[in-house]
Amino acid sequence: MVDVHAHLAGPGTFRGFSDVGWSQRRSSFPRWDLQDDAGVLEHLYGQREVTRIWMPQPQHGFDHRAANDYVRGHADSRRLPALCVLPDDLDYSLGQLRSGAYRAVKSYPHYREPPYREILEFFPHEVLTLCEQLRLPLVLHVPRPLSHCVGEVEDIMRAHPSLRVILAHAGRNTHADRPYVAALRGLSRWPNVVVDTAMVTSVPVLSAALRILGSDRVLFGSDEPFNLLKYRMIRTKRHGDIAVPAHRYHWEKPWVRQRYGYLAAGAPAVHFQSLAAVFAAIDRQHRRASSIDASVQKVFCANALDLLERE
Repeated sequence: MVDVHAHLAGPGTFRGFSDVGWSQRRSSFPRWDLQDDAGVLEHLYGQREVTRIWMPQPQHGFDHRAANDYVRGHADSRRLPALCVLPDDLDYSLGQLRSGAYRAVKSYPHYREPPYREILEFFPHEVLTLCEQLRLPLVLHVPRPLSHCVGEVEDIMRAHPSLRVILAHAGRNTHADRPYVAALRGLSRWPNVVVDTAMVTSVPVLSAALRILGSDRVLFGSDEPFNLLKYRMIRTKRHGDIAVPAHRYHWEKPWVRQRYGYLAAGAPAVHFQSLAAVFAAIDRQHRRASSIDASVQKVFCANALDLLERE
């Protein structure tokens, strides 16, 4: 298996979150190191060999240089380091990219507070140009759901047609509505744009990605350690999409548990919800067992190996 979306921090890299930061689900694991990762491997994957693209926690509240050093310093054949780009220090970021030490690149709208609103704010053209030249995949967490910013992604691809882009969380749309389908169709013309399955629990979303982009352009991603959270995503008329936790977390809103908590009773870790959605979506696309097996092999391994090939 190849996991194209996993995080690692390391001792001493966490500086602290603001009140806004602590209110977000992404604040659940401020410290996540090699020992934690080893436990996940043992409990979730058993004897399977898992290769990960490891990236530092990219959000505001970390020493990103120290996190990059930690990830790079513990890299091996199963732990492929991704650089966390520092949008406010291009000289550092470009120098790190030129070092040849990394296999992918990540940045994040929430690298700062308030978060960046445009992709080019946290992935400047200078970074994109060098990534294109070096054939380094870009793990892109779009600042808004894909259906609301697909034009930005298309503009980037027009300017950098050979750039390899992994759209994290399948573009962050939680429902396969018409705008999302239209966005995927618009991006289908760019063969180097793929999606990962990290934290995606919607079968229709993954089915749309498989149907429109094809099984060659969908990659397994866990978003470890956040895949260990236990909640269910629900859609409400008044509040839109909300995460209803099955356990008490520091970021939960009391009114959510009071009003909707019963809907999350017994929810497994999002890791298993996402895996179930991936397999269900693949089943929807194929009738023959051999075709299903081939798609599983692509999504969980072969596509990522092709993407990581540098030559």
